[in-house]
Amino acid sequence: MDQADSAPVAIPTVSMALYTVMYPVLSELEEVNPVAAQTLKAVFNKAELKHPGLCQDLILTILEQETVDVDVSYTEALLRMSGLGAGGPLDQDGEDKDLSELRQKGKTLRNVLSGIADKINNRSQFIETIRESALAIKDMLSKVTDMIKKFPPQTHQGLDHRRKEFVIASKAFSDTLKKHFRDQRNSGVIVAALTLIHQINLLVQACAAAQ
Repeated sequence: MDQADSAPVAIPTVSMALYTVMYPVLSELEEVNPVAAQTLKAVFNKAELKHPGLCQDLILTILEQETVDVDVSYTEALLRMSGLGAGGPLDQDGEDKDLSELRQKGKTLRNVLSGIADKINNRSQFIETIRESALAIKDMLSKVTDMIKKFPPQTHQGLDHRRKEFVIASKAFSDTLKKHFRDQRNSGVIVAALTLIHQINLLVQACAAAQ
């Protein structure tokens, strides 16, 4: 992509940096010093919860000092890295069958979306990725809808809100794809995919908390 194809990083993606950049780094540290790695994870989690976007601000500052084209390079790198999985909401275990299945469906969708940055300039591969993402969105939404029925009534309002936000992000992603085929601008699709992954994380977190 060129300069004209760049776009600002969307606000809904700010917390993605914690899972896609900081967690992989801390996971490597964990092999050398587990105590320090766990302490840093707890610190960054608390800081990101209190100040969403703190991790992203830190990373962007470093990239700007290295004169990297932040708008383009950072968002593409973040999308690619989102498929690695390093201890985020989709990479937990030890829960019941339904939540385990939801996490797996979320991973499937996340992995499809993370491949967009590498496939968007190959029309046949990109169209196949769009088809896979549509099926994965439908599959995840169906699972969430079934799960909500099993949760206590007092949790339904919050879960319905998270489900609606996921649907809104899915629709925005679809609309951005249609626009892409008209103007051939990649940046909007990259950001929309990151935003949808962010909503996947939030939806799974909400379901896990409702148990």
